[in-house]
Amino acid sequence: MWIYIAVFVISTGLIFGLSGCFTGASRLGNANPNDSIFYPTDTSVASTSREEMVRRLQALAESPAPAELSPGAMCYEMAAPPERIEYICPKCGQKTIYTKSDAYSMVQDANACRQLVANIKGLDLRLEEINFCHHCYPKTTEDPKMVLYIRYKGETQEQKVEAINSYKLSLIYAFMTGQTTYAGDYGQEAPLKNYIKEISDILKLDNPKP
Repeated sequence: MWIYIAVFVISTGLIFGLSGCFTGASRLGNANPNDSIFYPTDTSVASTSREEMVRRLQALAESPAPAELSPGAMCYEMAAPPERIEYICPKCGQKTIYTKSDAYSMVQDANACRQLVANIKGLDLRLEEINFCHHCYPKTTEDPKMVLYIRYKGETQEQKVEAINSYKLSLIYAFMTGQTTYAGDYGQEAPLKNYIKEISDILKLDNPKP
């Protein structure tokens, strides 16, 4: 009797063991070759190479212009700037108070640049805000400016883009999201291919062939 029980236990174990092997093989067989189990993701590099960016620019240059474009708003009421505006440094977290009216658009543009960089996918971007913060730059708080650094896949050297602003970054955002139009002031649309030279200059790429 004990012999029969032992044979039953061994048989059951073999059945479940083989079943587990087949299940594991099926799981690996259905895995996507691009899954991290096969190709671990290296988060230290950008996801798009320089060559791919050039190819995308060329495709945009050869694409037909959109047939319909929005004329945008016919009138626009400008809001009065506030008497003061706070700049919060993303590096140290300290506040800098600006009371001049021309500082309103400057600080607002810095905030817009941060948001755009955070939403541009497929590029390794780094934003540097110079002379905005009185704490980080106590002696040189004149001429605040934004600097963008780009690093392409397979490259270790960053590309430095000076005098960056939200307008230039919005062009890159439109390009990286595959849009064919760009909405300028008051929502007036124009073909994005009209801005190819600006986009290639910002991205430090050669202009595509006509």
